[in-house]
Amino acid sequence: MPRHKALLIGASDYDEPGISSLPFVRDDLQRLVTALTDRGFHSAEIAERWRGITPNFVNDRVSRFLRDARRDDTLFILLSGHGQHFQGTDYLIPEDASFNVHPFAASCVAIDWGKQLNECAAAQVVFLIDACREGIQQDSMGPAGIAQT
Repeated sequence: MPRHKALLIGASDYDEPGISSLPFVRDDLQRLVTALTDRGFHSAEIAERWRGITPNFVNDRVSRFLRDARRDDTLFILLSGHGQHFQGTDYLIPEDASFNVHPFAASCVAIDWGKQLNECAAAQVVFLIDACREGIQQDSMGPAGIAQT
């Protein structure tokens, strides 16, 4: 039987002083869970962990979600937080991103799960990226290796 499943990941509390927090993200995700389940989604999960939203956590959760899909499933994956575009790749900025890492993109999550998508059994996979490109100190971006677009 086909299932509709959602994985929601939101980065909101940033360690780096030059990256502003996004306090509304958690409430947005909770409202989306309610909306999806009210409309018949089999499951809608907000992925959280006490150490925060880190690159390893995001990559693990998205990869596992895709790998565990059944044939005929429809998957919805939402990533929310700060984002940047650098050298042809889009990135989610995780909560532990650091301007001391050069290039800055090396501390971020590349939006690139092509290999996992090719191996995924799901009938449909929808990614929604809700990435704020404001609230990052402009002076910090240059030395960190990310250019504003």
